[in-house]
Amino acid sequence: MSSFAKKVEKRYNLFFEKITTNKNGIPNIFSPVFLTHYYIIKTFKPFLNLSCGIFFDIGSGNKPYSFLFNNHIKKYIGMDYRKIALTEGYSKPEIYGDGQRIPLKKNSVDTILCTQVLQYIQYPDCLIKEIGRIIKPDGYIFLNAPQSYPVHHREYDYYRFTRNGIRDIFERNDLKIISLEQNGAFWLYIAHMFTHYFTYRIFRNVPGYFLKSLFGLLKIVLTPLILLFNVICNTCALLADKFDIEDSFTLNYTVIAKKEA
Repeated sequence: MSSFAKKVEKRYNLFFEKITTNKNGIPNIFSPVFLTHYYIIKTFKPFLNLSCGIFFDIGSGNKPYSFLFNNHIKKYIGMDYRKIALTEGYSKPEIYGDGQRIPLKKNSVDTILCTQVLQYIQYPDCLIKEIGRIIKPDGYIFLNAPQSYPVHHREYDYYRFTRNGIRDIFERNDLKIISLEQNGAFWLYIAHMFTHYFTYRIFRNVPGYFLKSLFGLLKIVLTPLILLFNVICNTCALLADKFDIEDSFTLNYTVIAKKEA
């Protein structure tokens, strides 16, 4: 890809991100990942009063969920993997780390947030063990991890997790699960796959510079239709999901866990 094409792609991505996120950096209903973030917020909200004190965000990015917790905590510490943080252009975190060795002392934080990170950790047991080490007794963990999700950040994408898998990894590390909730069912799962494919994947692997340029231009022209498609899929999925009690299909699981004294 030429330098000009890369510049056009970068500008388009920035434009698309601006349209599809709100002021907190949370994807809105125009976004292909709206449903994931909608359910993260929905399933965290009933437990926000459990957060307090020193708050540690693992995989903090631009700290999009800080607005949920800021009124409950005293200090917010973010940690991210240096290479991803720099590549994605995230704001600089307080700490750089890979999650398998966290540079904090034992029993040093009151609350831990970890959203959409566990799948990127080559040895997820190490991360959960480290969480158990650094969190204080009676401290709470807010975690979200995928069961069904397209492969992304391919270099770092290792795992998907079932309900049993999540329960097992927490119990092995002596952390008590207070709540383990699936994020939507079949229709939400299908809608996410459709919106993700038509937004990110449909023209991604076109061979040759000419065809890449042609389909890249076509994607720009079709952007209003892509946004409309996302709104329709996201809205229909939320409505249909209210009547779906099937538990075999889901995008993610939300976990609220506690380190008992």
